[in-house]
Amino acid sequence: MVNAGEATLESVLAILEIEGCIEVAGDVIKDGHLVGCPKQADRPCRWCELAVVTPAVSEIVARWSDACRLTEEGNADLAWMVAAWSISRATVDWNSTTLRPEADLLVAQLAIALRRSQKRLYGRILEEATQGGELVTVVTRVAAIRATAALAFDHERWGHYVSPELMNAVREGSSGLSFPAFFEMTRFCSSKCVCAPGLRLDSDGRLAERLVTSASAADLDQRSNTCEPGSFEELTFEALRSEVINLVDACAEEIVNSTQRVTIVPPVSSSSYSQKTLLVRWANTSIDWTRTFLDLTDAPCWRVSEADGTWQVPWFVAADLEISRREGAISLLAS
Repeated sequence: MVNAGEATLESVLAILEIEGCIEVAGDVIKDGHLVGCPKQADRPCRWCELAVVTPAVSEIVARWSDACRLTEEGNADLAWMVAAWSISRATVDWNSTTLRPEADLLVAQLAIALRRSQKRLYGRILEEATQGGELVTVVTRVAAIRATAALAFDHERWGHYVSPELMNAVREGSSGLSFPAFFEMTRFCSSKCVCAPGLRLDSDGRLAERLVTSASAADLDQRSNTCEPGSFEELTFEALRSEVINLVDACAEEIVNSTQRVTIVPPVSSSSYSQKTLLVRWANTSIDWTRTFLDLTDAPCWRVSEADGTWQVPWFVAADLEISRREGAISLLAS
């Protein structure tokens, strides 16, 4: 793997070789130097490096490295999905960024190499979003967790999809809790499904490090911290949280195996915000991960008709979408 932190003429040539774009280099490189190099001295050559390695070239190399790394990443979770989608759509304004025409030829080929790596990465996203893919497994788990809130507070609509025993367990577990409080508990549970530890990107922005992956956990911790340490209030809060979380996890285990499906036509989000604006929105808003999955991948695992844009989803996915919309949760692409 090319070290994206050290963009050099050598790393540019290595990328072109890997992506099958090296042919043009024979016309502009001679003995490791640009043909217009006045020095033709030792390698690496500072003149050639300055001619080729501009900030735009460094960014292309970093994004290419990220695209390759994410394509080869072992686990595909929701943080991976967002990072991969972002890198697969990234563009770099590289036109006329160098000082030499022969360097421009290399950079044009480098841009082609980046697009090829992005195409592979998006192919991996679609692969994980098909039936049996890792993203589908994670998203259905998150939806099953969040659907417990729908069962607890809208059981007339969703209760017939589950067994009476499960419905009774949800009712008893949510007894005495307000809907916002119970919903927060489901957010806390689902946050464990979101982020892969150690996911890092070399491109500018380091999206994976800034993703809001457990906002609900932070909310609950803040509530706990308002209690005096060791007080009866804190012990009561922790006991309640543990009891409800265990209930939600147990119910989700049964819900996720449900086979009943419903047809939906969810609105598709689109974002015209800058990356910085999106990061601020994500940091201050509850994320609807199921809606985000639909927006980013078009959910080929559930797609029924391209013509009318319908999906046939497990009932608990529909319940999650509805309950999240009710609580103001948004897709990461929400405009």
